[in-house]
Parts: sequence; structure tokens; C-alpha cells
Amino acid sequence: MHPSLEALVPGTLTILAYGALLSERSARVTFPMLSNFRLARVSGYCRVFAHPHFFLLSQNLVDRSATNRIASLSAEPASSSSGFVVAAFDVNMTPELQADFDRREPEYHFASVPYKELDSAATGTGVLCVRPPDGDSGMRPGLEMPQGLESVWGWGEES
Repeated sequence: MHPSLEALVPGTLTILAYGALLSERSARVTFPMLSNFRLARVSGYCRVFAHPHFFLLSQNLVDRSATNRIASLSAEPASSSSGFVVAAFDVNMTPELQADFDRREPEYHFASVPYKELDSAATGTGVLCVRPPDGDSGMRPGLEMPQGLESVWGWGEES
């Protein structure tokens, strides 16, 4: 197993979602059997538009020759005073669900991250999609770059 997948352990697991998965309806597309959907906050990370949306490009859902509107959110380590709101929900992580999640988010590492629920202040640890620590070279072996891209994570601030 690639180290980026180690956080996706079998059994009940809390997913910490941002971007499109902040919507329960959208989250249910990938995780139809999710439970306990709630809002939480993670600290020590920030959200950034830092890379093209690998899934949309690899599935030809966006025509790169027609637009450069290909940015996707990622989470990156930041100061302990930084943080953002996430959707937290529980799933029964099976090998099949792990494969589906990996197919949807192949460019990310899955990290175990502490969170605090907004309504109850309960705390826990969940899985957050984060930028690989060493960019493109940290992506999973065998992952093919979408046509027309030289890099997923090598985009400068001016892009």
C-alpha cells in the first residue's frame, strides 16, 4: 500500500471534507452510506487553489484547450492559528470504498488530522485530503498525468 493511503483504515472512519464535499448531497455521490454528517473545524491547515482538478481532467469533463478554469482546492499545513470549516461524516471504510475514494482524489495524500465539531465542541481525528509533501513526486506510482499537463502540483502563484 502506498503511504498516502495508510490513513484509510478499514472500519468506521471520519472523513473531513471541503470544497464540493461540504454539501451532504455531493458527499453522498462518493459516500452514499455516510452517516453523522456535521460541521467541524481543522486547525493547522489552510485551503488553497493550488492545482488543476485531476479527476475532471482525466475523465475529460473539462476541456483544457477551451479553458484554464481548472483549479481545485487542496489543504496544506499552515500555522496552528490557521484553520477552516469542514464537513465531517462517518463511513464504513471497505476496500471497495477505499478504491473509489482513491479514484476520485488520486493526486492527494490522505492524512489523519484532529478536528473539533462546531455544534458540540466534541473532538476526534478524521481523514483530510492534503497536498503530497513533495508535490508530483509524492503522487502514487502509475498515476498518469491528464493530457496536456506537465505537473499537477508544480503551478506557480502567477498561474
